[in-house]
Amino acid sequence: MRKSLLLTVFAIIAGAIASYAQMSSSEIEKMAHMQSVEMKIDGWKVKVGGMPLKQQLIKLYTMQEEQLNGQSKYIIADGQVKGATFEAARVHAMEMAKRNLVSLIDNISLSESEGNTINAEGANIESENLSDTKYKNTSTLDLGNLTQIMTCYKELEGGKVEVSVYIACTRANAVKAKLKRAKAETQAKPQTDVPKVETVHTL
Repeated sequence: MRKSLLLTVFAIIAGAIASYAQMSSSEIEKMAHMQSVEMKIDGWKVKVGGMPLKQQLIKLYTMQEEQLNGQSKYIIADGQVKGATFEAARVHAMEMAKRNLVSLIDNISLSESEGNTINAEGANIESENLSDTKYKNTSTLDLGNLTQIMTCYKELEGGKVEVSVYIACTRANAVKAKLKRAKAETQAKPQTDVPKVETVHTL
């Protein structure tokens, strides 16, 4: 069995991305072509009417390479799940990708400019609230519209299907979501009771 058959989609793509420090558009297209061929050999394909695998990979690599103010413009996460049907596996893969995205966002380091924005917009927010990792579900971060970058699948023995998806949100939206959650957590903290002081009247 070819070694590549043992690779997940994530391993294949992560290896391709790591091959270049910064890929040009021509390098991205070349790499996407190579990976799409390898993935097709491994049995990965797209639904009828979907964007061709090569074009989805080009979109993924391009978004991975985009920079804004010295930071990655997008935060990208994947989910890969096996299921009885394509739709069942796709839904669970999306949920996994969302959880992975939240986990990545919870652990991003804020740049100096982002930190200044946080300080300006939420002066009373404690810094640990912005990096609190105990909330690991999608309900804790309002990320707005997510970009679905890639969806592919392959058929398995016994009629099952394996689906892989990639989604992304902008770093700017991620920082805003962290700020919004931190504000909500701060406001939800119980207020310390202030002892009542009786007024003493002097004669």
